[in-house]
Amino acid sequence: MHKSRIAMLVVAGLTIISTLFVWRYHDVLSEVGLSALTNVDKVATETGIGCGYGYGTLFIFAVALLIPLMGNRKAVIPTGSVKFALLLTNGLGVFYHVIVISIFLIQSHYSPAYGVYVAFVLSLINLTIPYMFKKDGSLGMATPGEIADDIEDSAEDFEDTMEDFGDKVEDKVEDLGDKIEDKFDRDEDDDEKNESGKDDASKDESKQSS
Repeated sequence: MHKSRIAMLVVAGLTIISTLFVWRYHDVLSEVGLSALTNVDKVATETGIGCGYGYGTLFIFAVALLIPLMGNRKAVIPTGSVKFALLLTNGLGVFYHVIVISIFLIQSHYSPAYGVYVAFVLSLINLTIPYMFKKDGSLGMATPGEIADDIEDSAEDFEDTMEDFGDKVEDKVEDLGDKIEDKFDRDEDDDEKNESGKDDASKDESKQSS
């Protein structure tokens, strides 16, 4: 497996593990109005999982773990839709942790702990890893221009892939609609034939009676 993929797997795995670290401090005494006693060790701690916000990290980086396993594992992830999906996932991870840290900062009686900062830094590192390795596996950061061009090309490929997928879904839906319509048409024809047969039978019975 290419070194860049291994690095992404390791960092994504560490980010998931970081949800077991302390993410938030809870000043219990201050919350119950005993702020004068805050020098006493009554600050509760909550892990990422314990406070609930770690589940978002688990979901995002479970996806980030899967993407490096796609395609030719012995090569870097090439420019294209898969790479753009990877960048989107890791970018979402960075954004998510910024939001979580902001929430902790504005909550009364709560403050962010080291664990959420570790998760943020790791997600930021994972976002840059695709541009930290060369094709031969050696370290070498891409230039800003190369990164911009790669992101643009990957975004275009991703857009084309989504359009093709949308067209296929639309075609499938149209085919399904046509089949349902044809079935209803056949059912209506059968009903008309049945009604016509009943009318003919009634006429024959009337003639025989007369």
